[in-house]
Amino acid sequence: MKTISSLLLMGAVILTTARASAAEPDGYPTKRRSVPLLVTGLILGTLGTGTVIAGGVIYRDAVRSEEECQHLAAQSSFTFGGMCAASGLGKVVAIPMLIGGTTFVAAGLPMAIVGSWPVPDKSTARIPEVRVGPTSASLRWRF
Repeated sequence: MKTISSLLLMGAVILTTARASAAEPDGYPTKRRSVPLLVTGLILGTLGTGTVIAGGVIYRDAVRSEEECQHLAAQSSFTFGGMCAASGLGKVVAIPMLIGGTTFVAAGLPMAIVGSWPVPDKSTARIPEVRVGPTSASLRWRF
């Protein structure tokens, strides 16, 4: 899961960066749709990936400790009482972490893609393009 989430996040960043740097038709300058949205999406994706990894490790350890506890209980002549129930606490903590981390990745990826989408830069359209030749000079505005 860690590898898939990381690859998806890196692929989205590379794809959107390549789109933003590509030349638009007619040479109009472009900018990112929303830098705060892009940054928020990247942060959510990163935090979600880390949470999914941590939740997976906690869940794996809870399953191992539960199996070990049950194995020891089967071998010994006395019961452990509530000892085996404590290993189930890891599962109770890990499952919400897995759900929350997956939700963060699922929300962060589209936010990063939409935030980095190239849009025409309207602020540079107000600045005239100055052309100076050997016998003439001109100003050109784009609307």
